[in-house]
Amino acid sequence: MAVLITAHVDRAGGWASLRFPYDLATKDAIKAYPGARWDPDTKTWLVPLDLLPIIQRQFRVVVIEKRIESGSSELPFSDRLKPYQVEGAQRMIANAGFLLAFEPRVGKTPTAIAAACSLFQAGAIDLVLVLYPNSVAAVWERELKVWANLDLVRLAGMDPKLVAEINALRAVPYLVVGCHYEILSKRETDLARLVDSRRYAVIADEVHMLSNYKAGRTATARRLAAGDPILIHGDILETSVRVDQSTRAVAHWGLTGTPMRNRPKNLYTVFDFLNPSSMGVKPWKFSIRYCDGHRDDAGHWYDKGSSNPEELRERLSGVWYRVTRKEAAPWLPRAQRHVIACAVSAQNLKKYRRLERAYATTIGRALDAEEPSAQDREAIKQLALATSDALIPTALDRVRLHSERGVKVVVFAHHHESLKAFHAAFVAACEADSKNAGKPAELCLPGPFLAGGWLEPTERRSIIKRWQAAPAGAVLLANGLSSGVGIDLADAEVSVSLEPAWVPADLQQREDRLEDVHLGKGGAPRLHEYLMIPGTITEAMLGVLLKKMRAIEDVVGVDTTGLTEDLRKAGVAGVGLQSTDRETVRAALNSLRDSILSGTENQDEEEPLDLEDWDDEQETTSESAEEIPF
Repeated sequence: MAVLITAHVDRAGGWASLRFPYDLATKDAIKAYPGARWDPDTKTWLVPLDLLPIIQRQFRVVVIEKRIESGSSELPFSDRLKPYQVEGAQRMIANAGFLLAFEPRVGKTPTAIAAACSLFQAGAIDLVLVLYPNSVAAVWERELKVWANLDLVRLAGMDPKLVAEINALRAVPYLVVGCHYEILSKRETDLARLVDSRRYAVIADEVHMLSNYKAGRTATARRLAAGDPILIHGDILETSVRVDQSTRAVAHWGLTGTPMRNRPKNLYTVFDFLNPSSMGVKPWKFSIRYCDGHRDDAGHWYDKGSSNPEELRERLSGVWYRVTRKEAAPWLPRAQRHVIACAVSAQNLKKYRRLERAYATTIGRALDAEEPSAQDREAIKQLALATSDALIPTALDRVRLHSERGVKVVVFAHHHESLKAFHAAFVAACEADSKNAGKPAELCLPGPFLAGGWLEPTERRSIIKRWQAAPAGAVLLANGLSSGVGIDLADAEVSVSLEPAWVPADLQQREDRLEDVHLGKGGAPRLHEYLMIPGTITEAMLGVLLKKMRAIEDVVGVDTTGLTEDLRKAGVAGVGLQSTDRETVRAALNSLRDSILSGTENQDEEEPLDLEDWDDEQETTSESAEEIPF
């Protein structure tokens, strides 16, 4: 007969205390889960709450629940929130550690503000700490003012505040303090003084940025979540002390649309922030169970794989509230996608094949190397750039079409070189149009506004603001990564991608930046166009991208954006998936091995090709491009 387990649930602490008659099999089964530990003081097994549903399936469990002190029964400004946002705020209030996993542009920030204000009104907390990437600081300032008429006190720079400044802040009612991740560990002393002897809530926006458990910002965020930040007197670490024992983190909530951006390994620190030590003191046990952690033949520790994805997915769902754009569709504009397969002349395609063979020797050496060299990465980059150059004429025609019908357009590229090449072609086209029309070039096509990733963030934001203020038809050129998280591009109705991103979450971020949820900039469906050339090097690279997407789906859930399925149905490969990610380069190397190196012996000897040869007879036009709607 199965052992009966009594589970005392404490949502304020995030743990369940298990009592049961001694049984070796039951003890071993519970002990095997990451995060489960024996408490000698209470003579019980402590397990994180996300593990409870799994234990309930395996054993007979009687649950005795002790809920967190909730906020006011009347949720602030609930009449302005969508129904799913009200549900999300209520779940956050009911759990000390919780993950709001709304997909981007669905409304995480107002939901979190409502939950925090509820705790303010109930007298459960004295202040809120908001942690975020630096790029979204302005978003929090705006949203706090719009939704709750609160000011965000931003910590900026490395210099600590004076004691008098800290004391003045501690006297402010409904205090909200913001600090970006890049300086978080440097400002821990200030944060410790602010929370000392107080009850507070921590909100970590884009919590997936705490993925490195060895990083200082991750350690600081974890200590804040545990109510145990370090107060350093002066510059001497040896005299550091913990804050007063009455300090309490009433809530520690994470916000992200992409909780697992790449591998199950990234989720360890997310769990640890939501419920400190919920996956064990060190990640090795988590790695073995969920990341296929083991030592390879050379004795090196490997933890980049995936194991027990269904169990990990269930544990994640136990601490989050997930709303996808598909589920929020009644309140969101509908987006559409088109994959445009671009044709190139036979001569230019032959030149591209020659370029592949020119790099064959370099690729062959790289396949035997432990880590691809800078030369190997450069070879892959040059091949991707060659194909992206062939896409520019079609991209110009697409931009012209949308701009002339009076909508704003964003052109995305992954490489700086691709973006600069498109910019040069765009300017040349505008000058040619101006000569033919006999009017200034800027009146032919508004822009272009070039917000490349090589520019300083403040300069990029300034350019984006000028593009936002520009008349209809203005065109913005941007790198996908540098204009991703926290950047509002909802003024545009169309995006044109010269090159897809490599990391699945980054590809999705591009589309999300154009979504318009609360800003009221228009309700027209967004259109996302992906330009691709079949039969080029990136077919295998795109296969790896889809494989990663499926691995993420195993844990996070089905990709309801439809992007995976759209690309799969299209039957064409993306162009320009190059990045510094080692797996990306490996995919490209294997692609060359299969499609080039095996056939090199049968190829006619030809001289290596310079990249300049690619542009000799460029014949790609809008008439030669095939548009595949979905």
